[in-house]
Amino acid sequence: MIWELRPGRPWEPRLRHTLSGHVGRLWSIAFNASGTLVATGGDDLTVRVWEVATGRLVHTLTGHSRRVLSVAFSPSSPSLLASAGDDGVVILWEDGVRRATLLGLPEGWAALAPDGRYKCQGEVAGQFWHVIGMARFELGELDPHLPAVRSVALDAEF
Repeated sequence: MIWELRPGRPWEPRLRHTLSGHVGRLWSIAFNASGTLVATGGDDLTVRVWEVATGRLVHTLTGHSRRVLSVAFSPSSPSLLASAGDDGVVILWEDGVRRATLLGLPEGWAALAPDGRYKCQGEVAGQFWHVIGMARFELGELDPHLPAVRSVALDAEF
């Protein structure tokens, strides 16, 4: 639910919208810096983005394999959103499109882009793998064989 607090009468809030669509418990909610969008995340593995003024569902974002524990908008970009899940990943979204998946690993980190690019830092060999079908491949193993899967330099645009 989105409530409106009335100037001079904060003890009498007015219900503006009821947001429905999540199944299970809601774990996180965040407004963007301009106050025009609100994001929610919960047990149903989805992030939902809503217009505050109308209550209209703008995006249903899927990509987490476990519940979504946290959502947060960038303070400098009203459409850049991060979601963190119980699956151990952070996904960056922009205008409803997945921009990157971030993995924190015991000895470093990795960032994976939907187009196959990835960058990593630290000793991550053997700590994560690309999953293609039912086969597991070590980081870098597919680079010579699949031109779409490629490592990029840490300072490269991502």
